[in-house]
Amino acid sequence: MKYDRDYYLACAHEMEKTGGGFAAALAQAFYKADEYNTNKILDAFRTLFEKFDPIGDTK
Repeated sequence: MKYDRDYYLACAHEMEKTGGGFAAALAQAFYKADEYNTNKILDAFRTLFEKFDPIGDTK
């Protein structure tokens, strides 16, 4: 399923609050990334973002 940027932004907030150091640093990078780099981050770490689903439907 493809989600929009707002979904992954909410996941990033959860990563920052409840994840470890790597997840928090990745969330910070996501906040600062332009569209090109946002896509690269999600291509590499989409499943990690989805583990922090704020709705809880992908856990």
